[in-house]
Amino acid sequence: PRVNVGTLDTTLTDYRIDYPFYREDVGDIAQGALGQTSLPLNYFRRPQFFDFGFASPYYAYTYNMENVDFYNTKKPIIRMSYEESGQKRFREENFNIMHAQNISPSTGFNIDYKARGTRGQYVWSRTKNHNLAVAFNHTGKRYSVHAAYYNNHIEQQENGGVVGVWALRDTTFEMPSGIPMKLSEAEAENTYRNNAFFVTQSYAIPLQRVTDRDFSLADLST
Repeated sequence: PRVNVGTLDTTLTDYRIDYPFYREDVGDIAQGALGQTSLPLNYFRRPQFFDFGFASPYYAYTYNMENVDFYNTKKPIIRMSYEESGQKRFREENFNIMHAQNISPSTGFNIDYKARGTRGQYVWSRTKNHNLAVAFNHTGKRYSVHAAYYNNHIEQQENGGVVGVWALRDTTFEMPSGIPMKLSEAEAENTYRNNAFFVTQSYAIPLQRVTDRDFSLADLST
């Protein structure tokens, strides 16, 4: 796995943005609420889930082999946040807790859990997202291993969209929940579950002599 230096949680790094699909590039075309599907405006960033294509619109929320984080930290870290917005009946909620700790200077583990969702402004548009990742890593001078288990669980109600422009053109609704939807009576719902475990290992053969000052063999091997 590639080593990246973590960015500071400031407005300069868009830490204030709650919607994950708005943090990259020029943003996404989204259904509107937290936890619902989205599609990147940048065509070259659009995900391709070849194993299960229907999961692609949830790319911004789900864990996979490429976005599970591994930490190497001198002191234990606990990061927890909770945000909510809107009226109680339409509330959006975003909860995240992460714990990372090193067992030794080269061995560590971390747990990351996210729960996001909304009750929806329109009828039958509730969403629930639960994502968990448990990771372990060891980076020695010669041998390194990275292993992780992740679980994704998403539930989203489908209302099919507004019945037509005519429903909005000459009518005034006191609340968005009063706008008629195509599938409001069908009680259609999508449920996506995904579990996976992966391990990556490597053993470096140095092209130069290894000394006690060398933390890694990245610059000494191919």
